[in-house]
Amino acid sequence: MNHKFFIECLYYTGKRRKNERNIVYRTINDISLKLDLFLPDNDENPPLIMWIHSGARIIDCKHALAFLRKNENKYPMDVSEICVSGDSAGGHLAALMGVTACHSEWEPERA
Repeated sequence: MNHKFFIECLYYTGKRRKNERNIVYRTINDISLKLDLFLPDNDENPPLIMWIHSGARIIDCKHALAFLRKNENKYPMDVSEICVSGDSAGGHLAALMGVTACHSEWEPERA
């Protein structure tokens, strides 16, 4: 079973974006948690827009964000500027990520 988030880095220059799909950000037993990353086709470091488009566990969303922060040198993005959003269940998860920020029991290190 695979779970995937849609993580998007947007840079509004009108330039074509390159995609990196099925990036494994965490493995639990034999389940790979994956995300897709859409990056600008230039050397700029755009702010990160994390778009959650489906239901998942909030801690999985936080693990995805932690993975992106840890790998900021691998992917051209600015993790000092992050927007987390989504629609439907993804919007609820984005809101929960915000209201549980800095609560140690909801951070990836404790999960």
